[in-house]
Amino acid sequence: MKTSLLEEIDSISTLHVLKRDDIDAILEEIGRKILICLKIDRVSVWLFDEQRTALVSIGEVEAQSRNFEKGKILRLKSCPSYFHALFKDKILVISDVKRSPLTKELNEHYNIPLDIASLLDVPLRISGETIGVICFEQKSQTRIFMPDEITFAQSVAQVCASALEARQRRAVQHELERSLTEKNTILNELHHRLKNNYAIIGSHVRNRSKLTKDSELQALGRILENRIYDLAGIQEILQQSTSEVGINCSYFLLRLSEIHKEWDHFMTFELEHSKDHIQSKTALYLGGILLEIADCFPKVLHHSPDISLKIQLKKFSDIFSIEFSTHRPLNELVPANQLTHHLQYIQDLCEESEISQTCNLNLPVFLKLFFSKEF
Repeated sequence: MKTSLLEEIDSISTLHVLKRDDIDAILEEIGRKILICLKIDRVSVWLFDEQRTALVSIGEVEAQSRNFEKGKILRLKSCPSYFHALFKDKILVISDVKRSPLTKELNEHYNIPLDIASLLDVPLRISGETIGVICFEQKSQTRIFMPDEITFAQSVAQVCASALEARQRRAVQHELERSLTEKNTILNELHHRLKNNYAIIGSHVRNRSKLTKDSELQALGRILENRIYDLAGIQEILQQSTSEVGINCSYFLLRLSEIHKEWDHFMTFELEHSKDHIQSKTALYLGGILLEIADCFPKVLHHSPDISLKIQLKKFSDIFSIEFSTHRPLNELVPANQLTHHLQYIQDLCEESEISQTCNLNLPVFLKLFFSKEF
């Protein structure tokens, strides 16, 4: 390849900068350099539509007018031979377009109106797929393109495809950022409404409890009110997570323990820290299980005031486990029938979620939970 063409390829490649979003300006600059370098009359870039039944011009530059245009359309039904050649990923080097079987179908709508005599067309590829074509065209008089010019044209096609791919990536990134912003706005609004609803329901339960003289109903009302505020606390933790779909398991358990300072006198945590997250749904059910265990422990403490509950978080490959243990089996500390409804509720929560559990009150490790990390 001639030294001037090599230098020009290097110059053209510097025009494609990732921070540039104006594809029109990039194509116009590339086009003007090509016109001068190849001493050619016209350069145009075309992309297939989604159905691949038409080529749409996204940039055309002519040496004579110096204008930049776009928007012309070539349809498959009017020039099937030309389209099928491009579908086969062929480089078209045609010295007489008006007579060539591949391009004479373009005479009426393109070659004659624009006075095209010869062309060199190179497919544009992204990720191995032909997305369009860049056309190097000579007007009026026919021309034979030299091998170094064809190699140059292929290099230019790669630069153009790279610029188009970068624009495509930026468009996807922009859409993703827009979607995430919209999602966060919706989630924040939902979180705000959930907080309000929790507060309203909790207040309603408290007021209704005050109207009854039945001590058991009053106690049940207090339990229900506390549970409502507990769920509001879990929702607050999940909302503050930096992950879009999950939360760090160790962080979640620590935050939950910070909210419930009353746990400190009987509960200790041993957390194997990991960067892995669990799904928000899993965390919600896990929080419910932990709250249920904490609720049942006053009965255990009533029988054995010095007992402590140890919670160990471990990770094996893609599976988390949490072990709940005491220094002696629970069935030696408190009658099992006093814990029955708590254990049944925990089992129900596990069945509704993707948390597996094993429970044995005859062992110090009386409950084990297993669940997957977020993928």
